[in-house]
Amino acid sequence: MSLPEFLKIEFESSVSKEHYQAFLEEILETIKDQKNIIGSGADGTVYKMNSNIYSKKLVIKVSHTEGKNIRGEMQRIGSEFLNEINVLKKVGNLNDSSQQYVGNLKLKDGEKVKNLLITTFITGESPSPQNDLLNENSLKSILKLLFELDKLGILHRDLKYENFKIDIDIARIFDYGESIFFNYLNTTDNDNNNNFPNFVFPSNIRNFEDTCLMPYIYEKLKQDSGKAKVLYKNYLSLKKEFHNKRIQYLENQQIKIQEMINFEKVQFEALNNINEDIVKTELLKNNISFNYELAYKNEILLLNPLANITLKVNALIYAKKLENFSSNKLKEDNNNKYYDYKIKEAKYKIQKLSSWIKYLTNQLFKCVEVEYYGKIDSEIKNLLSQLITEEKNLGNFEIPEIKF
Repeated sequence: MSLPEFLKIEFESSVSKEHYQAFLEEILETIKDQKNIIGSGADGTVYKMNSNIYSKKLVIKVSHTEGKNIRGEMQRIGSEFLNEINVLKKVGNLNDSSQQYVGNLKLKDGEKVKNLLITTFITGESPSPQNDLLNENSLKSILKLLFELDKLGILHRDLKYENFKIDIDIARIFDYGESIFFNYLNTTDNDNNNNFPNFVFPSNIRNFEDTCLMPYIYEKLKQDSGKAKVLYKNYLSLKKEFHNKRIQYLENQQIKIQEMINFEKVQFEALNNINEDIVKTELLKNNISFNYELAYKNEILLLNPLANITLKVNALIYAKKLENFSSNKLKEDNNNKYYDYKIKEAKYKIQKLSSWIKYLTNQLFKCVEVEYYGKIDSEIKNLLSQLITEEKNLGNFEIPEIKF
């Protein structure tokens, strides 16, 4: 078959140069057939490919045409694909069945330019509240993978159900399109700017809790509250090893932010001796970030802009509850560093959330004033104030709450 003009061809060493022509033909045949499409998103389309050249099943991610009319669009699409390629190369063989880089192409067809990224196909099923794939064994596998990503200095940033596959309790992660590289701060200075709670080491595990685990627990509580409670407690027990590994890693890397290392040690000790008070404390903390993350991800925000503020207000309420509960527990045991850290974390969240809510509220009032009324009516302002400060449903929007 006649091939279009390729501006770039890169394949890993397992695809020999004598097989380039046949492999390229397979790729082009695959993306011509719409039956091979297994997904589509804002930036491109994903195809499944069975190759006679490559021994494993493959996936081809094809970018949308690089833009000419939208300023910066061509550079954005190209840079995002390059970033994902670099991440995949660093991830390498994270585990035997992890997503692996095979190659990438840039082809020109007429005036159109497209990027193609070829990776191995990941088997398994994605977890969801409709199945029981998140269990003690699969969570152990997930925590291990996420800690390995942490050590590689890669933040995935899109740890939703759809980007996990679980096969016989073994977890795999894929779709690194939104990932970024990070470096642990390596300094001998132990100043206020780089200490907990103002500074927290990057963590895929914390992101996983906010965007995947807590939504899963929230839905599971509606189906079987007993099973959901056991799963959450088991997760906390499993997470103690993450804190222990992080302590060892940070000390081995000679990262001298002692307050952060002390925080990790306190977390490990608390989860190593877990009780109902610690479960309640961690649940309050997770509720803060759960509501905060939903403020950016819930589809209802497209229909109801007040929901964003309502979710942040709900996160603020949980931050205050965390502060009060931890303060009371610290009064009972004045030497308990765990609750001391939780108070610091709660106060930090309260300050940040209060500032953000105030900003959003002011912008909302300005919007109403400018767009509709010229000068905002006091009755309208009072109604808006009531809606964004009360713990109540906002129209058809249910304020999420995870409680045992």
